[in-house]
Formats: sequence, C-alpha cells, structure tokens
Amino acid sequence: MSNVEEYQNLTSILKQALEFYANAENYDAKHPVNNVLFSQIEMDCGAQAKFALGKIQEIENSHKDLESEFVKNMSTGISEGESVENLQKIIEEFKNIQISSRGV
Repeated sequence: MSNVEEYQNLTSILKQALEFYANAENYDAKHPVNNVLFSQIEMDCGAQAKFALGKIQEIENSHKDLESEFVKNMSTGISEGESVENLQKIIEEFKNIQISSRGV
C-alpha cells in the first residue's frame, strides 16, 4: 500500500470516528441492555477512538522501523569501510522501498 493510500485510509478512519463522537444522537440513552438504557457512546467505550489511534501508531512505527533500518545499514557500512558504490547501493535500495511503498 502506498503512503498516499495509507494516509487517505487513516483520514477516512479519523473522519468516521469524529463523525460518530460529534453526532449528538449518539449521546442519547435509547438502547436497552438488561432493562437499562445506554447511549451509543457508552456502548462504544472509546473503541472507535482507540482503533483510529492504533492505526496512527502502526503507521508511525512502520516509518520509524524503516528509517532505523536504513540508518543501521548506513552506519554499519560506513564503520566497516564499505565502498562508495556499496553505500550508494544501500541508498538506492532504500529509495526503491520508498517508491514502491508509494505505488509509483
């Protein structure tokens, strides 16, 4: 999935969660559970917000992991005296990962 698609999906998830919490009707206690009325918000218990925040965290972690791997490979290459050609190869591989993740 491309970065653009990831962010479009994330925006959609966030929009849905915000629309749910912004809808005043979702705060009305009109859903019976064991003879007690509950609102949609009470029944949700923050699940939509937690889901959206989890997706944000997944994307952030993925980007951090990719960046860390690149830095590690470059640092190792430099400390081991890799040739400029090999270091350029590491950079090109990273750029290819970035491009392929964008769907370009």
